[in-house]
Parts: sequence; structure tokens; C-alpha cells
Amino acid sequence: MSLSSRKSKAMVAALVGATVALAAPVAGAQSLRAAPASGAFGDPGDAYLSYTITGGDLALREGSTNKYIGEWTGGPITIAGQMTVSRASGFRSEVRMSAKVGDRSWAWPGGDAYGTVTGRTETQSYSVTFTPPAGYSEKWLSGSAALVVCGGVCSSYTVSFDLDMTKAATDPVVRAHQVKPLARRGKIARLPFSVRDDSGKATVHAVLYQGGTVVRRVRTSSAITADGRRRIWRTRMSKSWKGPMFFCVWAENAAGKRSVNAPRSSCAWLRLLVPIASVSNKCGGAGWSSITAIQNYFGNTSKFYDSRLKHSYRVRFVDACNLHDAGYGGHTVRDRINRSRKYRKGKVVSFHSWYRKRVDDKFQRDMRTLCRRQIPSRARIARARCLAGTVRYDIVRAFGYLFFDAELREPGTQQIGARDNT
Repeated sequence: MSLSSRKSKAMVAALVGATVALAAPVAGAQSLRAAPASGAFGDPGDAYLSYTITGGDLALREGSTNKYIGEWTGGPITIAGQMTVSRASGFRSEVRMSAKVGDRSWAWPGGDAYGTVTGRTETQSYSVTFTPPAGYSEKWLSGSAALVVCGGVCSSYTVSFDLDMTKAATDPVVRAHQVKPLARRGKIARLPFSVRDDSGKATVHAVLYQGGTVVRRVRTSSAITADGRRRIWRTRMSKSWKGPMFFCVWAENAAGKRSVNAPRSSCAWLRLLVPIASVSNKCGGAGWSSITAIQNYFGNTSKFYDSRLKHSYRVRFVDACNLHDAGYGGHTVRDRINRSRKYRKGKVVSFHSWYRKRVDDKFQRDMRTLCRRQIPSRARIARARCLAGTVRYDIVRAFGYLFFDAELREPGTQQIGARDNT
């Protein structure tokens, strides 16, 4: 028999049945605070409801044994447990079991219907989880579990909770700030960050990465003032590091709440200037030689014949190839080709944000600059041939995706990532 209204429930009184009396909560359900909140009501041999609530820092409301209130601690929110109704032969009850969290729900036997229990034991395990989506804006989230038993009269066991959803979304907040000065090997780098937490204090963790691999990890010895002021992590750069380098910060407050996406809550690049020879291998080096069709064309120099002057000119492309290698690896180096009075040693170029076509196009421009520098203007035919040459450029456009590191924040060479590899 399915009952869906008070009137139909009253008809159950005509059935042979037993009244379900509300029993006192079992030991543990009246604790002042539960983390996670858990407890049980009733008698396992008659009618019984057990529960565990996770995802919140919960306490019983004052004067209540079954109503909780607290703050969301981040992540999924779940209510789970077991409901049981046991009836001897000749005794009959109409039963409904249900649980919900936010817009997620479960019910037995389904919907608003009631199921008949007579001469048997009906046991149902339940688990309902709600995961707040990104940008969740509701201030409060409610959940509950209920066991309703009708047999002469209707009685119920219920547990409910209300969570303040505004705390975990904002506490704590960290930021890794842009590192403007160049970092140099063997020298101390100043890495700026800030942290804010409603509690006023938080423990800060900082991690330094090279090419996606952790090379240094530190934390404050105790909770520091978390008021949003800019702070500095001073750390010495190893003489062996090559980059690309970035650092991340995250924080944890006294309640155990972590900043979003820890341990990479907020990250910033630092430009570690390295000798270009440490991150390049001239023209057609390691890797390229595995492609037979390419190695026949690649080399450090090429000759260009001027038929009018009856003379050949050798152009050395090593500097362009070295910069191209540094670009594919996302390193920070000096550009010796494009020097000026202001940048006599070469302007510093940090390639960590460059996409592949931008690196390849610079490669072509740099090779043309070397053509103009190494072939005199009077050798018009040889210079024109050098400027028109596209073999190296065509090859890197065709096969460079195999060697370009598209995701510098992961170890190894990734063909898909934040840097476009087309």
C-alpha cells in the first residue's frame, strides 16, 4: 500500500499494527561538537536511523538533539548512514525513508510513496552528496535524513543541518606577486607574496619549481599575520639551475582550511637569467638528429654563392639556433643578435609565455639579420638568396611541435599545454 496524504495515512490505523514510540537518542548523538557529526536514534530491533555528516564544522544547536549548524569546510558535503524498520509477523507499518543535501535527494521506496513492512526487516543504506560548483553563491545549505513510520499513528526520526557557505570560499586567500627584477644564479631572489584570512593568521607554504619539478619547499615556522600585506621570500638561486622557474604559495588557517587549489593556490614566474649555452645545442642538435630528413639540412653554417662576384659567403646561424632552442624550452637568456647601445650584452628575453609560432617567426627574423650582417650589401645575389632561404624555418614549422614544451609547469616536454604548439 502506498500512502501520499495525511488522510490516507489515517487509514493505516485500521490495520493491525503497532505504534512506533520515539526512543531517546543513543549515546553520542548529544555531543556538543562532532567532526564529522554523527549519531543515531531509535532501536535497531524496531525503528532505527544512524547518520554521519561530513563537509562541515558542525555543532548541535543549543537545546537540540538533532539539529546542527556550522560552517562549510570546503569540498563535497555528504550525509550518509542506515535506516532500519523491523516488524514481526502479524504486525504492519507503512514506512518512508529519505535524505537530501541541497538539490540532491534519495528516498525509499521512491518519491513520496510509502512501503509496507510486515513480518520482516527493511534495511536501507543511504548516502547523499552535494558538491558546490565553482562560483556557488548561496549563503546557506541545508540537509536532512528522515525515517517516517505509520502504524496506528505516524512517528518519525529526523536529523538536519544548516551550513554557512560563505567562510570556506574566502579563507584563506593567497597571492604570488609578479617578480620584476631578474633572478641570477648564485644570487638571492626576492619573491613577493601576500596572504589574507578572516581569522587574522595563517601558516604559509611556498614552493619553488624548475620546469615543473620541485626544487625547494619552505613554510613559516608558525602562523603569521594574514592581513594582505606584501611579504618577501628571500631564497638563493642554485648555480646549477637552468629554469624555467616559477613559485607558488598556499596557506592554511587554524581551522585547517586551505587556500583554493593548494599547493598551487597562486603562482608567479621569475626570470632566471642563464647562459644560453646551458639551454641550447646549436643547430640541429639532440632530438632533431632522430629525423633523417632534417639532419641533412641542418647545420651551424650555410654557403651562399654570388654569381656576379664569383664568390661564396659563409653565414653562421648558431646564435639564431641557440635562441630558438631557448624559446622552445621557455628559458630566460640574452639575445646576442639584437644588441643595442642600451643592451650591449644583448636584451634579456624571457620565453616562458611565447607560443611556438612566435618563437619560429623570431628564428626566421634572426636568420635574416645574420644574413645582412655576414654578407656585404655589394653581394646582392648571395644576400638575396640568404634572405629568401626558408629551409630551416619550414622544417621547424613542420616538425617543431615534437620538441616544443607547451606546458612548462609540468616535468618533461609536453606537446599540449598553456603555450600554443601550432
